[in-house]
Amino acid sequence: MQPFSTNPKLNPFYYLDYLDYLLSFVSKRYEQVFKAPERERLQAFQALPKPARALYTRLLQRKGAYFRVDKLTYSELPTLDIAVKNLINAGFLQPIRGGRQDLFLSLRTVKELKQLAVLTPLGLSNASRAQIEQTIAETSLELPDLEIVCVREQTLMALCQHLFFGNEYQDLSEFVLSDLGLQRFETVDLSLSPAFSTRDDLDLLRLIGTFRQWAKTLERDSLRLKRKPDEANQIELTKALTSLTEMVPDASEHPLVMRALNKLHLSLGRIHERIGLANEALRCYQKSDLAPALMRQARLQIKTAPEVALLLCNTILKSSNDPEARHYAERVLRANHGAISEEAVRVPNPLRIEQINLPLNKVTRVERRVIEHFAEQGRIAVHIENHLYPALLGLLFWEVIFTPIPGAFHHPFQRGPADLDEADFAHRRAASFAQRFNMLSTLAQRQRQLESCYTDKFGLANPFVHWSAIELPGLLFVLNHTAWPALSAIFRRILQNPKKFRSGFPDLIVFSTAHYELIEVKGPGDRLQTHQTAWLRFLSAEGIEVSVLQVTDSDDLAKTP
Repeated sequence: MQPFSTNPKLNPFYYLDYLDYLLSFVSKRYEQVFKAPERERLQAFQALPKPARALYTRLLQRKGAYFRVDKLTYSELPTLDIAVKNLINAGFLQPIRGGRQDLFLSLRTVKELKQLAVLTPLGLSNASRAQIEQTIAETSLELPDLEIVCVREQTLMALCQHLFFGNEYQDLSEFVLSDLGLQRFETVDLSLSPAFSTRDDLDLLRLIGTFRQWAKTLERDSLRLKRKPDEANQIELTKALTSLTEMVPDASEHPLVMRALNKLHLSLGRIHERIGLANEALRCYQKSDLAPALMRQARLQIKTAPEVALLLCNTILKSSNDPEARHYAERVLRANHGAISEEAVRVPNPLRIEQINLPLNKVTRVERRVIEHFAEQGRIAVHIENHLYPALLGLLFWEVIFTPIPGAFHHPFQRGPADLDEADFAHRRAASFAQRFNMLSTLAQRQRQLESCYTDKFGLANPFVHWSAIELPGLLFVLNHTAWPALSAIFRRILQNPKKFRSGFPDLIVFSTAHYELIEVKGPGDRLQTHQTAWLRFLSAEGIEVSVLQVTDSDDLAKTP
């Protein structure tokens, strides 16, 4: 579909276009999920005049539910009073008439309060808001009424936004804040991948989302309690944590619900562990399939049940792609003389580290200065960093990445699958990835796929491809001068954990006649990060020429006596 214009001068109702589209989209895609009264309310909203729908959309994007009518002003809505009446008559706004002194107070500014005739005798001209509120409370003073409206059907609109975005944290501002008119997206057959077929699964997921928000609050409380122990607060936190844990539903067969449950159990386990409830923490971790939960189980049992802990560590190495969990498991198994894979005990190649002195300044980045230095030597260097191998993966496996499996694509404006950063991303597409790896086993096929995909998909959003940082000749050169076993190993490592393994690559690629070299540049005071070292060692082990270039400021050396 054609993206909407977000230029308010060309399209002052661009925000309404988005809401109208969103509601129409979910009404058709999830007709069987909505209840009859909800469908009726959506139809009633869509039948409202354009100014009324526009005003409601404006209010929906603002914080809170209560608004002063006299403060509502939008240049594209000259007849705002009529829009308010239409929304009230249709039940999408509710007028607040008297008896809400709290709103008559909170929705006024300090300046407005001081100008009220009823407050003049109290001598509050220099008072703060807190002092004014305290005085009003103590004197039971009644403030003059304001014309206030309350936004209704927010729950229904939140439900629609959840269905559209596939989560509970994105909303209409996602459209407004990102200029979709400047982006182009891959076309995915959304009819093949609806996230929900029944209302029960959706309601359960939203309930778990509420529990996860509650868990975040308790996690903050547990951190404060750890910094400042307090027995009374400990008792209250324990009660709340116990209540929440007991309300968590049983396992579900729906993949999105199970994913949310796994994360919730992990969070609850961390909170229990932080406040010293190890047994309760262990029970929570045992309900989660996530690698961090397995790791924390092992940590809790390494002294009391070492055989169980070692078994968990072996499970992590066999089934998990999480770097932190794998590192822990390898360390524990080595320390306990456990069986460990050949890959895990392989001694990494030593890194090649070189040093160079160059005049540096605060204006030019050190990487740019190194590129200029190589250019003076007749060598071509490009600052590619985290864009080279991920781009090759994204282009060579484009169709697999955009496979419309259930729950992966919720709407037409996605840069990539919603589960890209989940632990089971590659597993859910294992057959498709295996087929594509097999198809790419010949250089000629890799070249055809890269060239055709680059040409056909140029400019389309892809989470692995940063178009402004890549060029086809450079990608082809790397493709032609990298052995397929090495390249496929790099791709497989990225796919193990795209969230963590898409970064950490060397800064520069330096081209020679028949090969290329990757260089990590470190300026004065800059050190290698753990994930950078891991990629350097991995690339070196796969036969990729890599090195670390430590740059010192020659001007500083000249000043040294």
